[in-house]
Amino acid sequence: MAGFENDDSLLTKEMLNIVLCGKVEDGEKLSDMVLFGKEKGVNALKKKYSKKKFENVNRLIVVCSADPDLTLPDALFKSIIDVTSRDRDITVYGVFTQTDKYSSDDPKVVEKERQFLTKLAISETRFARIKNYCPDVDPSMNYRDTTKASLDIPVLRFLEVVLTPEPTDFVKDTSSKLHPLLKLNPVEIAMFVGAIVVLIGMFIFWLWKY
Repeated sequence: MAGFENDDSLLTKEMLNIVLCGKVEDGEKLSDMVLFGKEKGVNALKKKYSKKKFENVNRLIVVCSADPDLTLPDALFKSIIDVTSRDRDITVYGVFTQTDKYSSDDPKVVEKERQFLTKLAISETRFARIKNYCPDVDPSMNYRDTTKASLDIPVLRFLEVVLTPEPTDFVKDTSSKLHPLLKLNPVEIAMFVGAIVVLIGMFIFWLWKY
């Protein structure tokens, strides 16, 4: 996201925390958040967003250029790892853009990918190489009006991976007034029902035996 600087400061971590808590509204600029934080301080920034609506965020996609001459934002990566590991079930994914310009066979690109995956602690299954949607790839700019397989398929395959539900996605809504049993996910419900069936069976067996 434009607005995050390559540092591991308290301001950057608090901004990440605000974003991952879903408190940034549509159209809001992170650059304005940076200016506010630098002028008023981190505590003032935290207070400003403390009462905003909370939305559960469980996916984070880090996007970088495949250009081997551009260095990775190591300090920002440290902030990402720190914030996403704070009692949260957030899965981190990675994307390399401009893969039409920089071959994955280039040793320098291979090394950059290795560092990217290592520093973000993500596996190949959560990583994608895509082309940019720009005139450099499609001079006629047909990609703006129609689908283009070479551009769209890698993105769609990656999104399929990102959108596949994970066990940690089923987070209980503590603000809900529903009975706790109604807030269980399907796996928990199956386990609960199974336990009840076993207990009933043991009780019937006990009655029959004695």
